Parts: sequence; C-alpha cells; structure tokens
Amino acid sequence: MSQKQKHTSSSNQSERRDSTSPMRITKKESVDHPPHYGGKDNPYEVIKVIRAWQLDFWTGNAIKYIGRAGKKDPDREIEDLKKARWYLDDKIQELENTQADS
Repeated sequence: MSQKQKHTSSSNQSERRDSTSPMRITKKESVDHPPHYGGKDNPYEVIKVIRAWQLDFWTGNAIKYIGRAGKKDPDREIEDLKKARWYLDDKIQELENTQADS
C-alpha cells in the first residue's frame, strides 16, 4: 500500500460510521454537528439558536444542556437538566450581584 493510499484509508476511517456507537455517527459528526444537538441540517441546531439569539455563556450553556437532555445519553437526562439549572442559577446570581452593586 502506498503512502497516499494509507493516508486516504486512515482519513476515510475518521469519517466512517462507528459500528460500536449506538447512534452510529461519524467522528467528524460527533464534533461538528452531533445529532444530540440537532444535527447540521436542523435549522434549530443548538449552536445555531445560541448564535442567532446572541446568548451569553450561561444562557447558551443552559440551552445546550436542555437541547441535548435525553438525546446524548438517555440515562443522563436528569444530569443534563441539572446542568442547565446550574447555569441558570449561576446567571441569576451574577445578575443579582450586579444589581446589588448598582
């Protein structure tokens, strides 16, 4: 096998479907547009919503965890929702501290 064939073969493997994954997504999809965040073709993909609404760090993360709750790992739905709540509580605390300082 030539160097070019080896490179092509290994780069194709990174985009092949992973047969061990329950959602069977490619490595590229798992980074760029994972299905648990809506996927590339979904106009409501989480990152698109966060950008369109120009959400801050806290609110964007809350939306992220709400959007993926039960999708990335059904056994961790409650954990995702608690993470969303944590970001919302932290944002509320930040706003209350800012108002108290004014």
